[in-house]
Amino acid sequence: MIAISSLYVEIQNLVINGQDGGTANLTANSGVFVKNVESHNAGTDGLSIVSNTYFAFFNCYAHDNGTRGIVCYNYGSAVYCIAKDNGAEGIYSTYQGIAFCISKGNTKANFQNIYGSIINCISDGGSDDGILINGFIASAINCIIINSPVGKHGIDVAGSASRAINCDFYNNDSDISDAARKFNCYSLDPQFNDAANLDYTRIGTNLDDKGFSEIGMLFDYNVDIGPDQKAGADYPAEADVEDGVTFDYGNKEGTFEAPAEDDVRNGVGFGADGVEYEGVLDLPAQGDVRLGIDYDNAGKIGSLDLPAEADVEKGVPFDGETKTGTFKEPGVGNVEKDVKYGADDVEFTGTFKAPDENQVQKSWGSGRTALSSPGRWRPLPPCRCPSLPR
Repeated sequence: MIAISSLYVEIQNLVINGQDGGTANLTANSGVFVKNVESHNAGTDGLSIVSNTYFAFFNCYAHDNGTRGIVCYNYGSAVYCIAKDNGAEGIYSTYQGIAFCISKGNTKANFQNIYGSIINCISDGGSDDGILINGFIASAINCIIINSPVGKHGIDVAGSASRAINCDFYNNDSDISDAARKFNCYSLDPQFNDAANLDYTRIGTNLDDKGFSEIGMLFDYNVDIGPDQKAGADYPAEADVEDGVTFDYGNKEGTFEAPAEDDVRNGVGFGADGVEYEGVLDLPAQGDVRLGIDYDNAGKIGSLDLPAEADVEKGVPFDGETKTGTFKEPGVGNVEKDVKYGADDVEFTGTFKAPDENQVQKSWGSGRTALSSPGRWRPLPPCRCPSLPR
């Protein structure tokens, strides 16, 4: 809650969230000017001023408050304001007028005034009368009243001097109570562009040249009265807002799907202010990625050169168990004694011992051997060859 007791102050550019509290969001008195203020979720009134001097709510938005949206006691006015989905009256005033405002979907009358006039305003739906004038000389002038519910009036008045002047009534259960007087009124579809989303731009010609103002103005506050104000409200695209997050007063919902932390490079911050989340993805070294495969947005190329199956020991699976080695090692008994081989040249040691030279038989052309038994020599018999000629 914000309470202002000073005289002649200006309050502007605030968003006040009552968080379902038990008091009004903003109360003030004596010459206060409230501009570009949004008030919502108060337990009672959203914006309320009681003053014996003039004051005004200008370009304000009161919605989803427990009782009334905007309250102007005594000499206060509401101009270019919106009241939506409040628990009682949308905009309530006693003496001064209400002008260029929209009031939609409130539990009690969208507008209630006692002595002042309601000028160039739009009343849309709700659970009670569109405009309730419970004084004797107040008027509704150049107003558009639509969608008043069953058993309720577009305009209901308490005094015979109250009147509706140049108003348009459309799709109401009852346009106006019997006590009111009508002057130059219509029953035409106002042809709003998107009333469900507070865009009351008229896109047809039904009300052209009949004295009705377009509701909206050129301020940069995000109050959504019409296209002029929307031009100053720079909302992000739904694709740029996180999935499931609503904005623009619940009229839009984000569709951006944020990545999971394990899909973002390790140590990279992202989310709100770049620090909400931190990536944990640890990319492999190039030597762990198959030769020629590019990754990391084509910034790296793998250099892992896997061996051929013929170069891997027989029966050993590799490459994700999609391949099996076929190389058969010779066995230690077939490798010369003390010769090391295998992994790092130390895995196996040969045990085969070759014979000494003097243990190997010698032979001649006749096939006779000189070694009769290992390690022992014997003389050869004398040659009985014929005598050679002299």
